[in-house]
Amino acid sequence: MTRLAQCFQIALASGVIVLAPCNIFSEENSNADQAANTTAQSGFDISQKNQLSETELKKKKEDGYFTFIGGPASSPDTGFGATGVVLYYYNGKKNDPLFAYTPYMHNIGFLASYQSRGYSSFAVMWDAPYFLGSPFRIYADLWFNTNPVSQFYGIGQETLGTLTDPAGKTYTQMDAYDSSLRSVANGNTNGYYNYYYSRWFDGKLMAQRDFGGGIFRVLAGYLIRNYTVSDYSGQKVFVNSGSSGNTLTPAVMGNTLLYNEYRAGNITGFNGGWVNAAMIGLTLDNRDLEPYPRKGMFHDIAFGYHSKWLGSGYDFSELTIGSRFYYSPFKGIDLVLVSRLAVSYKFGDVPFFALTTMQFTDQNLNSIGGVRGFRDRRFMGNFTTMADLEARYTFMSWKWGDQLFDLSVSPFLDMISVFDRPQKFSFNEWKIGYGAGLRLTWNQATVIRFDFGFSSEDFGFYLMIKQLY
Repeated sequence: MTRLAQCFQIALASGVIVLAPCNIFSEENSNADQAANTTAQSGFDISQKNQLSETELKKKKEDGYFTFIGGPASSPDTGFGATGVVLYYYNGKKNDPLFAYTPYMHNIGFLASYQSRGYSSFAVMWDAPYFLGSPFRIYADLWFNTNPVSQFYGIGQETLGTLTDPAGKTYTQMDAYDSSLRSVANGNTNGYYNYYYSRWFDGKLMAQRDFGGGIFRVLAGYLIRNYTVSDYSGQKVFVNSGSSGNTLTPAVMGNTLLYNEYRAGNITGFNGGWVNAAMIGLTLDNRDLEPYPRKGMFHDIAFGYHSKWLGSGYDFSELTIGSRFYYSPFKGIDLVLVSRLAVSYKFGDVPFFALTTMQFTDQNLNSIGGVRGFRDRRFMGNFTTMADLEARYTFMSWKWGDQLFDLSVSPFLDMISVFDRPQKFSFNEWKIGYGAGLRLTWNQATVIRFDFGFSSEDFGFYLMIKQLY
C-alpha cells in the first residue's frame, strides 16, 4: 500500500486532538501551494513551516479582541500582590494572505503590578509581525519599575559559595541566614545587608527582517535604561526581628554588602545612571506556534553595544547566545519536552546592575541569577551560563463561550553558573533548582504559570504571565 492510501492526521493544537482521514501527498501539496500563493500575494517569501495547522486556523479569531488577566502575583523576593494585564490582539481577516502565518497582526499590552514588599511595575508593549504586510516585525515597549528590595549577593564566582554574614559566619540555608541578619541589637541591624532600593525606566524599539520564509531573521534596535540606586547603609529601616512575631522593629542599618563592595572598588554603578545601547542580532526560528511551541528550535545571537555617544553613562558590550528546543515525542499525547541553553558575556566598564539582565533577540531576561528555587539575583557575573529542562503535558482543554483554555503540568530543572571571564568556565560549580508547576493557556496566546521551585538553599512559589522560555 502506498503513502497515497488513507492515513490519519493528528493535530495537537493547544491540547485538542483531532483525528481525520487525509491524503499525505494532497495535504502537503495543498500547504505548499498555499505558501506559494501567500508568497506571491505578499511580495516576499513565506515558509510553509510557519503555517498554522488546520485545527489552529479554525480556532483563530477574526478581527480584534481583548484579553484581560487580573489576579494575584507571587514571588519569594517581592512578596504577594496583584497583577493586571490588558491585551488587545488584532488578527485581521481570514482572507488576508498572512492570516494563517502569524499568531496575530498586532498585539498591544498594558501591565500594572504591585506586590507587598513595595515592588511596582507599569508597562505598555506593542508587537506587530509582518508590519503593514511587509517582511518586518516591529516591537516596542516602555517599562517603569520600582523595587525597594532589590537584592545583591556579590559579583562573580564568589557568589557560588555559601551565604556569609557581616561577621563572617556562613550558612547553607537562606531562612537561617535571613533570621540572623534581621536580629536587632542596641537599635542596630543587618536586616538589609543584601538589599538596595532601585528604580528604573527602560524602553526599546526593535525591527526584525524575515529571510528564508521567516526561518531566519536579522534584528536591529535601540535600548534605553535609566537606573537609580539608593543604599540603605546608616538608614532607619524596619525589620521583622523574629522575636516580636510579625511586628516590624525600627533599627539603624549597618553597612550593606553593596556599599562594602563599592568602597572596596569591586563594583561599578553604585550611583546608577544611563545604560543605552544599539543592538543587532540573528535568529533561526522554526517553531510551530510562538506563544506555546510544540516542536521546532529557536537559536539566537544578540550583541549590545553600550557607549557614551549613544547616551550611555558606561562603555561596555554584551554578547548573548541562546538555543531553545521543543519536541513532542508521542503522537496523540500533548507532551512537549523543552530545553534551553544560554551564555552571556559582558565586558568593559559594566555597572553591577547590568549584570542582572540577559538580552536575547526576543526578550530581556531580568534577574538571570534567580533560577527557580533560589533568590532573585543570587548569582551574577560577567560570564553567565544557563541550562534548563522542562516537560509540558496538557491534560485538559475546554471552552467557555468563545474562549479556549488549556491546562498543563510542567516539571522543570534549572541550572546556572557564573564566572569572572570565559576562560574560567568549568562544570564544577553549577547551582540547580527544580520543581513543578501548572500552565493555564488562554486562546493559544496568553500563558499564566504557577511554579513551585526548590533548591538546596531555599524554596519559592512563582505566579507569572508568559512562558519562561
